[in-house]
Amino acid sequence: MDSSYYDTPLIGDNSREYILPYDGNCNSEHCDFKCISPETMADLVRGKFEKEIDEYLIVDTRYPYEYDGGHITGAVNVVTKEDMTQKYLANPVITSSRQVVIFHCEFSSKRGPRMCRFVRDQDRFAEHSELPETILP
Repeated sequence: MDSSYYDTPLIGDNSREYILPYDGNCNSEHCDFKCISPETMADLVRGKFEKEIDEYLIVDTRYPYEYDGGHITGAVNVVTKEDMTQKYLANPVITSSRQVVIFHCEFSSKRGPRMCRFVRDQDRFAEHSELPETILP
C-alpha cells in the first residue's frame, strides 16, 4: 500500500476527517491506525473536545490486574475478543457520527491496536457493510 495512505487525515472508511488531533509520530507496527498523544487523551477526559465530540469510549485492553491497579477515568476493561463481541459488537449503539472510540493498552502498541483491528474487521466484513463503509465510529 502506498505510504501516502497512512498520512491521510480521513477515518478508515474515508468518509470524514478524524475529530481528535492525532500523533504522526506513532511508534507502532500498526501504522495504519492513528495514535493520539497522552496530552490529547487528558484533554479529552477533561472535556476540552466536548463541542466536537458527543461521546467517547476508552477501551482499556490491559489485563484486569493492570486495569485494577489504575486506569484512565471512564475507561472500560475489555480483554478478549469474545467480551468485545458480547458487550459492544452484538448490538452496536451508534447515536451520532461524533462518537470516538479509543483503544488503550500499556504502551498502546500491541493489545490496543489488535483489539481495534478485530473490531474494524468485524465491522467491515459484517453482512450490513459494503466496503469501505462501516457502522462503528
